[in-house]
Amino acid sequence: MLELQILNWVIQNKDFYILPNNGIDESFFIDYKDTYCFIRDFVKNEGYTPSLETVISQSKDNFSYVNVTESIDYLIRALKSQVAKAEVAELLQKEAPKFYDEMHGIEFIKWLQYKLDKLVDRYDINSKGVDFKTNAELRLQAYYQRANNTSRKIWHTDLQNLNDLVGGFISGTYITVIAETGQGKSWISRRILPIPAWINGANVLDYCLEMTNDQIQPRLDCMLGAILNEKNGLNTRFSCRGLMFGNLPPDELFAYKNYLEHFNDYFPRAGKYVIKTMDDVKELTLDRLEADIEENNADIVLIDPFYYMGFLRNIDNKTGGAAERTSRELRKLFNRMQVIGIVVSQATVQKKGKDIEVQAPTLEQTKTTKALIEDAGLVFSFAAKRNYNLGKLSVLKNRDGNSGDIELVVDFDYGIIREHTGEELF
Repeated sequence: MLELQILNWVIQNKDFYILPNNGIDESFFIDYKDTYCFIRDFVKNEGYTPSLETVISQSKDNFSYVNVTESIDYLIRALKSQVAKAEVAELLQKEAPKFYDEMHGIEFIKWLQYKLDKLVDRYDINSKGVDFKTNAELRLQAYYQRANNTSRKIWHTDLQNLNDLVGGFISGTYITVIAETGQGKSWISRRILPIPAWINGANVLDYCLEMTNDQIQPRLDCMLGAILNEKNGLNTRFSCRGLMFGNLPPDELFAYKNYLEHFNDYFPRAGKYVIKTMDDVKELTLDRLEADIEENNADIVLIDPFYYMGFLRNIDNKTGGAAERTSRELRKLFNRMQVIGIVVSQATVQKKGKDIEVQAPTLEQTKTTKALIEDAGLVFSFAAKRNYNLGKLSVLKNRDGNSGDIELVVDFDYGIIREHTGEELF
């Protein structure tokens, strides 16, 4: 069934090269080897993937259509696991007994280790490399996939100056957001990308690990209401504090009820926005995260904050080793599953000046582990002076674009986070 699902995915998505890119060749196909070879040769000769009808008409092994709902990453991992287990079973049942009888103990162990290492090289999806000399055809295919937005997705924020600075957010990117306690990490981490991307169809998985639903959902409603008010002139401004404590004034309660009544009309293209708070997640492990991404077909994952994750074991026995190892594995996971991962971390407290200048944290002020900076492709820091309704978002690290500062107008009680235009908002 896996072979059939994978070949149907290739045809439906017109992307044969995802198989050789992941080390999959005809030897992985026992029941549908002829179909695989036909598709491979057709793509090589014609330059495009054959249609379903063409493949069915030419199939010599009863290939048929199936509806594929799983992701190709999952299917490839499952196929590699299936074939690897079969090959290990054959090794242990047929080949190993003969050498076990003929070899000395250490000699046999070394032979078995050699054979198993070769299997790891073949079936470990993370172990393959790229031969740049021989993959010219694959590089051209990758270019056209990027040009047609069929490989990695690119999402944009509605904060235009930020959008111009970073050039878009590419799936697979690891993003770190740092800010001091009480500066608005929960606000800015969602306003940068999860909310505007969700409005435009992204599926968002929001791990809000230090708040309850009664704390995070009013924040989201206020930010969305502020966006509707600013961009569409709608009467959708209501107090976050009023929502949380149930004491909105009558005019804001009327606005909130009207907003909820027309919610789906206001956001017709929106994807899923799945919130998991401390009440839903006893411990956020990497395995739990991968399963949730798969289940929700997530495009963007927010982990707020990082230090509430279940860290991997500190196998190196060094200070901060558990957090560092967890960050490294997060980077691999985001890239492998092609999601944008946003990880929120605290910054060490710095002395504040008495003037109204906003000072965002520096890279050196990241707490928990420096791996959050080293592993990330994008690093943002944020600070706000609420008395002056001012904020600063700093792009401290950007592997694919520029760095710099974005001046903001903020009013967290009404969910307002917008780029400063030099004009008074209030």
